[in-house]
Amino acid sequence: MTTKSRTMKYLRDKGIDPYPENAESIIQNTGPDGRVYTRKHDLWNIFDILSLQPGRGIVGIQACGANDFQSHIKTLMIDRAEETTRFLLSGGIVELWKWRTMKQVLKSGKKGTRDIWTPKICIVSLDGMLDTDTGGIIASFAASGVYETSTP
Repeated sequence: MTTKSRTMKYLRDKGIDPYPENAESIIQNTGPDGRVYTRKHDLWNIFDILSLQPGRGIVGIQACGANDFQSHIKTLMIDRAEETTRFLLSGGIVELWKWRTMKQVLKSGKKGTRDIWTPKICIVSLDGMLDTDTGGIIASFAASGVYETSTP
């Protein structure tokens, strides 16, 4: 299951409707061999999913695995900082979801643990990226354009 599919299922289980069809564009190009190639592109090159959440607003979500979390922070905070900032200034909410497995103790008196997929959700604001687990800022937009981070 992809991180995008996992995020959409998680949102639906919480009663929130994700809109993946709105969060990507399909680009078709004709290759040198004359064949048509189709490629999916994230909305504004940053969002996998858009979600309309009453009481919160429009949420743009980028989902990733634990191994490429830092590169996604860099994309949101540096490479696509202009798009991220424009979305935030327009009233949108930006979230980065890092999917990782965590141990869960088995229920019903059984011994042992099992791995369950759990999202770590970081919220991007104009002040920086907030870790919702710790409440700390893990990355910030620097006025000089330099990327600052502390590894979560």
